[in-house]
Amino acid sequence: MIRFSAVGKAYSGTTVLRDIDVHFPPHRLTAILGPSGSGKSTLLRLAALLEAPDSGSVEVEIDGIQFRSGGSAGPWPLLTCVFQRQFLWPHLTVRQNVETPLLRLSGAERRRRTDIVLERFGLIELATRYPNELSGGEGQRVAIARAVALGARILLLDEVQTFLDLMQQALVVELLRNLVADGVTIVCVTHSLDFARRCATSIVVLDGGRVVEDGSVELLSEPQSAFLRRVTGLA
Repeated sequence: MIRFSAVGKAYSGTTVLRDIDVHFPPHRLTAILGPSGSGKSTLLRLAALLEAPDSGSVEVEIDGIQFRSGGSAGPWPLLTCVFQRQFLWPHLTVRQNVETPLLRLSGAERRRRTDIVLERFGLIELATRYPNELSGGEGQRVAIARAVALGARILLLDEVQTFLDLMQQALVVELLRNLVADGVTIVCVTHSLDFARRCATSIVVLDGGRVVEDGSVELLSEPQSAFLRRVTGLA
């Protein structure tokens, strides 16, 4: 669970988010939609507790453990982010990229967990390749697989569908649905209405730094905000 209470955030005197009160429920995939510059990526960074709000508070609860903005303890790896820039280590193979963050585990357990996610994400045949030998979509799958291997209970995704072709999108949609079925909470920033329709159970719409819609995915069929009515062609 992630809860924003009266959150505001500004950079260099420019307000990016204001009066954000929103709740991301557990075991669901929530899609964050909105025009460029509406504060979506900032919201994601605050949700990850990578930054603190200027006002209000952000609370994250994972398996009964609570984390708060400004607190001394962070939620990683129980909460893990996958951004558009995949941050794969270029000198490591796909297998090594997935396995390296698991160094705290025994060698046998590290290999077992890596094998499971490589198989699950259809990456076995790519295991010995390096990031520069992958397509954009393949790299996204590796980045998500690494987060899953870490045992993340909350995944924050930023435009993960951007580099995916239609087949890869279908695969990632299926994988995300399966993760939610397994009890993982996912919050995904996206510009794609189709991706949101296929993946999301909940929708949050930002415009002008404010939440203008918040509810089930049915909002896409009966939008109320000017932005959502415009992009769905129902204005």
